[in-house]
Amino acid sequence: MRIFPQTLNRIIEGSGLNLHNISQASGVSDTYLSKLAKGKINRPGKDKITSILLALNFTISDINQILSNYDYQPLCREDIPDILKNNRARKITGGNLPQYDHIYFDLLLVVLEQIGVRKFWLKTGPVAFLCHENCI
Repeated sequence: MRIFPQTLNRIIEGSGLNLHNISQASGVSDTYLSKLAKGKINRPGKDKITSILLALNFTISDINQILSNYDYQPLCREDIPDILKNNRARKITGGNLPQYDHIYFDLLLVVLEQIGVRKFWLKTGPVAFLCHENCI
């Protein structure tokens, strides 16, 4: 069995946050993070890696580089539902970590690129209006 690098463990340790705070911010369970920290999970799931790194405010390009350490392909449209599922489990109750909307915007751009969207308009507020190649 291949032993993967402990990249994610080093990032978690270097964050200066405890596992519970990371769990709350990422939506990844305390149990999973604990097993990961103890080396009981050799190859974490792509969605888990991404959710943890998003919670720690990594950019999409940095996340893709780390995913390559675990022999995963870069993020694509098919990955988004699992990441969003983790995101819905987040329990941010205070100012533990800064959450940057640009990361989620970058995730949206990954999806748009994959489905061939060439133009889109962004309106102020939480709603993005999309225009596919064939619209006026």
